Amino acid sequence: GWWWIDAIAALALVYYVVKEGWEAVQEARGKEDACGCGCCHD
Repeated sequence: GWWWIDAIAALALVYYVVKEGWEAVQEARGKEDACGCGCCHD
């Protein structure tokens, strides 16, 4: 019964890695470009 849990865990891991990578790229580019429009400021 639990053969599918490995696939679910892999998908969750991919989501997390992509999300963290995207945030790192956006942070490296500068906070003002975080939303893509150049109008966002923290």
